[in-house]
Amino acid sequence: KQYMQALEEGLPFSEREELTEKECYHDYIITSLRTSAGADPAVILKRFGEEIQKIFLSRCRSFIKSGRKTERDSRVSIEPDSWLLADPIMRELFLE
Repeated sequence: KQYMQALEEGLPFSEREELTEKECYHDYIITSLRTSAGADPAVILKRFGEEIQKIFLSRCRSFIKSGRKTERDSRVSIEPDSWLLADPIMRELFLE
């Protein structure tokens, strides 16, 4: 409603969304694992803390062992032949 009213009046309109730490972590997982650089455990430690980093690393181990993810330069990424499974893989890394 506010958006339509602003358009009708020729005014700019924007909204700001405040994300929780959990939502920020999920966004990081989604965006980083969709890149060739992958997710960096050091970034997770710095931005989200040791507990979340431990969760991330423990959940990654089974995917790395199965070959669906690789670890290069301490970063974790999804293997190209597993990209069709990216969404379920990322959901496994999400916090509950």
